[in-house]
Amino acid sequence: MTLAALATVWFVHLLAAASPGPAILMAARTGVTQGFVTGMWLSLGIGVGALVWAVAALFGMATLFHLAPSLLWAFKIGG
Repeated sequence: MTLAALATVWFVHLLAAASPGPAILMAARTGVTQGFVTGMWLSLGIGVGALVWAVAALFGMATLFHLAPSLLWAFKIGG
């Protein structure tokens, strides 16, 4: 892969990561149409939902590594 191709792929990925997702667009729309307080409650709900998913993923990974310690070793070696 040439440097120009790598830079193009990097730039496209950067644009995709920087673009707002549907939750951000919904929070902005709700804040504008229904008021700041409602938008803040929606944003708080989105944050709590993300936290719940993150905790569930961590507990799932902990359980998986407890049941199969060789996977933990592979992740440590593989990075």
